Amino acid sequence: MRHRFTLLMTAAAAVSVVSAAAAQTPSAVDQASDASASAQDADSLAYASRLNILSLVEQGRLEEARAAFDRDWASGALPGPAPLDAANIAVAVGRDAEAQAAFRQADALSALTGANALNAGYSARRIGDDATAIYWFERGLDSWPSGPNFDEQRRFEIRREIETLQRTWGASATVSHGSAATVASGLVGADTVTQAGGEIYRRIGGYNNGRPLEVFARVFTTLDSDLGGPTGGDTAQGWVGLRYRPLSQTNLVLEASRMVALGDLARDDWMLRAAWSAERGGDLRFDRSDWAAWKLYGDVAHLIDADQTLGVAEARYGHAWRTTDRDIVTPFVTVRGYYDSSLPDEVAVGAGPGISWRHWFRESGYAAPASWIDFVLGYQFSVSGDARGEGLFVGFNINY
Repeated sequence: MRHRFTLLMTAAAAVSVVSAAAAQTPSAVDQASDASASAQDADSLAYASRLNILSLVEQGRLEEARAAFDRDWASGALPGPAPLDAANIAVAVGRDAEAQAAFRQADALSALTGANALNAGYSARRIGDDATAIYWFERGLDSWPSGPNFDEQRRFEIRREIETLQRTWGASATVSHGSAATVASGLVGADTVTQAGGEIYRRIGGYNNGRPLEVFARVFTTLDSDLGGPTGGDTAQGWVGLRYRPLSQTNLVLEASRMVALGDLARDDWMLRAAWSAERGGDLRFDRSDWAAWKLYGDVAHLIDADQTLGVAEARYGHAWRTTDRDIVTPFVTVRGYYDSSLPDEVAVGAGPGISWRHWFRESGYAAPASWIDFVLGYQFSVSGDARGEGLFVGFNINY
């Protein structure tokens, strides 16, 4: 309404200028009157449209609201003389492409700041326009609003959005001892091993509103085996493949890769893999110094030529303490299950306590820390199955 009133006042001032310049000639007065009436009609029409659509949204009649928006947008009734209001209506009915057009018009009239810039950023992210979303989020950070909903934690969450959107590649390295925590290494057998590995990936086509497509290369090798199994360069196993996250709100990752035998004892095969996780409390928080932290994880892979299926599942619960602005220490208890179709005893389960330390680094003025070092130490007691479910587990990871 404020934008509408301002525009009407501007139109009225314009009419006065035109009238004075024309020395009150009848034709000039008629033209000014027609222009003012036209502006008022457009304003009234847009206002009525927004009111109708908003009423339908509030009644839960979203499909009708969307149809009304599409009709009024196509007819030119929207965005109208108050594009910011039209942008918010567009967001409400799930028309983010049109919302972006309206946000740009509003910004041209009066620079978007604070919450309005943040709303524009979320809208751009939903349509996969990462660069525009980053632009709006940075604008929001530069004009950060006051109020209880805009505390330091919310500011950090916006910085995390920027870091996620601007990422185009990544790399990781790990050294671990104990039973495998994932199937990424292609080894979930009865042996307890020390392994080292790494991965590098490139994102194709941006973040895509939480549905990124990535190409990756990965390698793992066994450094030590409690049962005297093969170790060293002969065990070096490589992968080259693609992975895709098909659902924006669910961390399900589908992967297809070619296994490449880099060592004499590795194998050439095809791997199909699906991994799912849900977690809370793994990232930094600035609204409190400690918080509950939990994680659910499932990972299954099938090796086509070998006709072998591997799986790991874990449930972890703990409590995190932020010891510095970039460090988190989390004692936890975990239950972990292992599956390997090639073993006589296919399933093993273990449970026990552990502790993790994570240090975040590599941040910028706008983006949250993008990389971390992770150290995990724990012991699990066998619940069922073979030795996979019992013993010390140690992991050191760098994610860049």
